[in-house]
Amino acid sequence: MKTIIAAYSGLLRGTGSSIFSTVQDLPSIPWLTKSRVERHLQIISVLQWVLSFLAMGVACTVILLYIFCTDCWLIAALYLAWLVFDWNTPNKGGRRSSWVRNWAMWRYFRDYFPIRLVKTHNLLPSRNYIFGYHPHGIMCLGGFCNFGTEATGVSKKFPGIKPYLATLAGNFRLPVLRDYLMSGGICPVNRDTIDYILSKNGTGNAVVIVVGGAGLESERPFDVFILTTGAKTKLRLPVVSVVIRGGCCKVISTALQRHMSRKLELSQVLEAKGVRHDIN
Repeated sequence: MKTIIAAYSGLLRGTGSSIFSTVQDLPSIPWLTKSRVERHLQIISVLQWVLSFLAMGVACTVILLYIFCTDCWLIAALYLAWLVFDWNTPNKGGRRSSWVRNWAMWRYFRDYFPIRLVKTHNLLPSRNYIFGYHPHGIMCLGGFCNFGTEATGVSKKFPGIKPYLATLAGNFRLPVLRDYLMSGGICPVNRDTIDYILSKNGTGNAVVIVVGGAGLESERPFDVFILTTGAKTKLRLPVVSVVIRGGCCKVISTALQRHMSRKLELSQVLEAKGVRHDIN
């Protein structure tokens, strides 16, 4: 019996030492190096956003319908009642969350590409702005990172300015996804929403309109509308969409380098229409 106990104790000591040595060797494993771990986190952060944007709304709709068919139907009914009550919130600028916008995950999202926000002009918090974001790109990941999160420090670079990234209104008809989008300061891209943010929500607001959609990737010309108070002028110019209230507007162009020369063309058109701008 003593021999068996001694042998068992020796086995435990050997197991303990082997586990301890394994733990000590973990930092030397290739896939656990700091650069590898950061790269994996970057991939996960991008994948999370892509899957959330593409599948969260549909998946949550299916789950909600399923809950209606179970004994927990009251939970689904309460959420549906809240959805009806809260239906018009996206059209009034949404319900942004500084906590969500400052998630560490967005910094990994930024570093995956990487994405930078370059400041070229000061903005006055006493005015409202419209940013024409160009080009659209794939899922507008650059626009989301810059204006839907604080990963590139938009609030620090433009203090007093509150960005609203505008996207398709249909996204705000899907449960849970609508709240996720609103937490980042994302709103529907329709006239009622933009009009509310620019004229009924104080100053220091900046609506970011992503121009062109997928058609931009093929470099096709598309319509650009300049909306004025009481009139609408249609221009053929593949640069930005501009909404003008009271005959004056600010136009901020966010573009890739190969598109920057088009700002001169836009400047000439706006000057011909008698519109003041700060396009340099």
